[in-house]
Amino acid sequence: MEMLSDRGYDVADSDLTRSLTEFRTGFGQNPDLDRLTICASLRSNSKNKIMVIFCGTDEIRKASVRAIYANLLNKDISSLMLVLQSKMNSYARKELENYPYKVETFHISELLVNVTKHVLQPKYEILSTEEKKHLLRKYKLEDKKVTIC
Repeated sequence: MEMLSDRGYDVADSDLTRSLTEFRTGFGQNPDLDRLTICASLRSNSKNKIMVIFCGTDEIRKASVRAIYANLLNKDISSLMLVLQSKMNSYARKELENYPYKVETFHISELLVNVTKHVLQPKYEILSTEEKKHLLRKYKLEDKKVTIC
């Protein structure tokens, strides 16, 4: 939920502050994955929607990916996030490239901690044109060899 909020999607405050105990009270110890599906709209453009789908413990295969796509055909979404509990084979990953929208995959273990909130994680800032030029001069870098904004 924090990732969606950080990316600018509209997420209810109650979802952001829900504790693990509250989650388990509402969804149980082994929740139905269909009930966990999330659809959120971008705050700046409500037509831009993301769907978050939690996948089961079985390996994700090409047929699984096709079934997910078939369920989403009539949905008006612009991006998809799959939260995996197991591995996704290469054929399934290749199949995701055919989707007409952006698809991201995360293993559930990657989402347990919000690394952007870690005390040692520096804050990212968008540089002005002057600041960018100054950094390039200071470190004698070429614009095409560095990924700064």
